[in-house]
Amino acid sequence: AVVGKLRAEVLARDQQIQRFQAAMEQKSTADKAIETNDLDTEQDENIDAKQISAEIDEMFRLDYDDEEEETDSVATEINKDDSDKDIEQTPNTESFVSEYVRLQDDVRLQVTMQNGSLHALEEELVRAKERWAEVCAERARLAAQLATLESKPLRLDLTHVVALAVPVLFAC
Repeated sequence: AVVGKLRAEVLARDQQIQRFQAAMEQKSTADKAIETNDLDTEQDENIDAKQISAEIDEMFRLDYDDEEEETDSVATEINKDDSDKDIEQTPNTESFVSEYVRLQDDVRLQVTMQNGSLHALEEELVRAKERWAEVCAERARLAAQLATLESKPLRLDLTHVVALAVPVLFAC
């Protein structure tokens, strides 16, 4: 009876497998492929490195003419027709206009304050450094505490010894 029941289950599963296989064969499937062409490699060889460099420069060209654009840089570009305070003297006593000048701390702070995201990142960095210092201090404190505990010999209180010994003596 058990063998007959197992045979019936096996036959039922075989029939189910055959139905699934028949259903799968009826489905139409399409393979996806990408065609490659030798012309692509020829085009790659014809590209000039200078052309690529020029395209990249054009793509990332900075527009310094926009006066409304704020900068968060420490060094700021100066127009050559600005006042004479930007003129520097060289040892050869030749005068020229410096392209970049270092901003004073108060001006840099104002620029930083205008750029909120940079200021927020700087504050987050300071907070992260403070948290790191706190964690390091806590770790050092715990290491010192562990070292003192490891260096101390094991202390046994007389009351603890009696509390452990009395039940052992009664058990014997």
